[in-house]
Amino acid sequence: MSKATDQIIAIIQTKGYDLRSDDIDEIHYLMTDIPLDDLPDEYPMIMGALANIVNDPVYDGDIEPVE
Repeated sequence: MSKATDQIIAIIQTKGYDLRSDDIDEIHYLMTDIPLDDLPDEYPMIMGALANIVNDPVYDGDIEPVE
């Protein structure tokens, strides 16, 4: 995994259900540092983790559900 992906995972793990839109902005910025060769494997993993949080009925944050 790339360093950027490690940082993204750390944000997701630290914030959990407290994830907010400014965290997503930081995650999107960090995604630009993921090498293109790694992106096909790492992007779905990141988006899946985010979707698991924001689509959970327990989540009460400011991020819209992910499809």
